[in-house]
Amino acid sequence: MIDEDELTKQYEQYLATFASQEERDASHILFTVTNDNAQTMQEQAEKVLARIRAGEDFAELAKTFSDDTASAVNGGHLGSAPKGIYIKEFDDVLFSLQEDQISEIVTTAFGLHIIK
Repeated sequence: MIDEDELTKQYEQYLATFASQEERDASHILFTVTNDNAQTMQEQAEKVLARIRAGEDFAELAKTFSDDTASAVNGGHLGSAPKGIYIKEFDDVLFSLQEDQISEIVTTAFGLHIIK
């Protein structure tokens, strides 16, 4: 049987592990790529990225261009998540960005992403 001190110790270790996980608040614009549209989607992603870099609103562009309909209605917002939740290529870029920084175009199995 575990005594109260041991239970408290295990609980505190659990909390410390959970609290130490860095989280990121992510948004993205997804361009779905197929064999038939790869060049077109690459060009579209480049144009949208140029518009973001020129100062246009990321959220408005996500609403207009993102193929991720679930997040597009929220300006591309995916919410907060700890490292390891997203596919590796996405996750690596997300956790390398500074707050409000915009990524280059990121290729994953889901397509092309612009990540904020």
